[in-house]
Amino acid sequence: MGNQTIHVTIGILTILICFLLIKRNYQNKFHLDYIIIHTFLLLVSSLIYKGIKSYDIGTSFFDLIHILHIGSFIYLTLHVESAIKGHKTKISLLFCIPIVLYMLIMILNYYGIYILNYNTVKSDILLLKIDNPIFFSDKILIKSIGVIPIFVYLFRLCFKHIHFSNTIKKKRLYEIWIYGYLFILVETILITNCYYFNITNPVFDNTIALIIRINAMVSVIFFLSNPFILKYLPLIKKINIIEEKIHVDTFSRVENLFKNEKAYLKKRITIEEVVDRIGTNKKKVQKAIFANSQLNFNDFVNSYRIDRSIQLINSNYLIKKNLKSLSVESGFNSHQTFYRAFKKNKGCTPTEYWKDFRNSKISGEKT
Repeated sequence: MGNQTIHVTIGILTILICFLLIKRNYQNKFHLDYIIIHTFLLLVSSLIYKGIKSYDIGTSFFDLIHILHIGSFIYLTLHVESAIKGHKTKISLLFCIPIVLYMLIMILNYYGIYILNYNTVKSDILLLKIDNPIFFSDKILIKSIGVIPIFVYLFRLCFKHIHFSNTIKKKRLYEIWIYGYLFILVETILITNCYYFNITNPVFDNTIALIIRINAMVSVIFFLSNPFILKYLPLIKKINIIEEKIHVDTFSRVENLFKNEKAYLKKRITIEEVVDRIGTNKKKVQKAIFANSQLNFNDFVNSYRIDRSIQLINSNYLIKKNLKSLSVESGFNSHQTFYRAFKKNKGCTPTEYWKDFRNSKISGEKT
């Protein structure tokens, strides 16, 4: 990035923050605050970059840029999750891992301990001169690996849940914006690693270095790749009280159907059947289920079936019966589906759960 480019970037980010602050209100702050912080972190990292390049304040500040970038990815994800779910979400442990890993690498490098011990053959990165060929190696790799879970989480969040969101109306526009930004970020990380670790042909170094600088600039001012999103973001608001009450009432009827009438025990229960039995429409049922459980219809049905299977296991069902019989008794259509759903829901297989339950019971009897 040349001086003019970084000045333009800083100016645009400042204008964006001011614009979003003006548009912020009590109805949209639950998600807009996160995107404001995301943009602010990018602005601070741009200012630090300008200081490194223009005033020679030391490349050690490059670590701070990396930490700010990771933080900006985290707050972007929090914005998306909050916007989709319709309420403010909190930072989970998953989001803390990449920052902790990066800071651990910083400490190790400070004491002269390097994981990769790789000396780059490149003389600069993002127009910053590389004085120590080993200085960036661990950090570039760890940053790249650390943000992968965040990217996967963000992609999965959009892919699985955006269509059931009550707050996001222009879903296609929002999806294009998120997927486009993710593409730029992933592409930049891959190319940067290929360049720094000399994976590509040195003949293309100048071209790759130019692409990295362009991508870095585009990712910083990514709003401009889809100008309509700026106007749309402030319009994403919390569900109003009347609509929320409708979802609660609909969900209550769905719960009654599943808890009291045990509709989940029917092997091929469909959402259309549920709609007919509670007297509403498909869209309302989908939205009500997601708003109250953050699950799609299939996962919601399977959650009841898994609970039923656990009740049977805990009542020693598997002493006389096998797992295939358990899956049928719980409402599953196939043994394989039962295994996949159980592991997804509980983090272990039915066999593992049964063994743990049996061992804990034996231990309890001995004591």
